[in-house]
Amino acid sequence: MTTAQGSPRRLALAHAGLVFAVAAPALYMLHRAYEHVRVGSSDPTLVLEALHTAFFWRAAIAVWAAGALAAFAFMSMRRAPERSPGAARRLALLAMVVVPLVAAGAWVLP
Repeated sequence: MTTAQGSPRRLALAHAGLVFAVAAPALYMLHRAYEHVRVGSSDPTLVLEALHTAFFWRAAIAVWAAGALAAFAFMSMRRAPERSPGAARRLALLAMVVVPLVAAGAWVLP
C-alpha cells in the first residue's frame, strides 16, 4: 500500500529519523544540565584542562537513548501509518523549537 507521499515504511523511517534528530541533542543537553545542577558551576580553565571522557559518555548515552526512541517511533508508525502526516508535522515543528533551544543551552552551559 502506497500513499501519494511514499510508502508507509519510508514514512515511518523518515519519522524515526526526525525523532532521532530531535532526541539526541535534547538528551545530551538534559544530561549536561543535570550534571551542571548536581556539581555546580566550574572554573572554565579546569574544563579546558580536563579529559573529555565525560563528553564522550554523555554523547554515547544520548545517541543510544535517541536510537531506542527512534526504534520505538518506527515501530509505532508502522502500526498506524494513517496518522503519520499529522504526527510528522507536529514533530517537525517540535524540532524547529527544540534544536535551537538545545544549541542555545549548549552555548550557556560550559
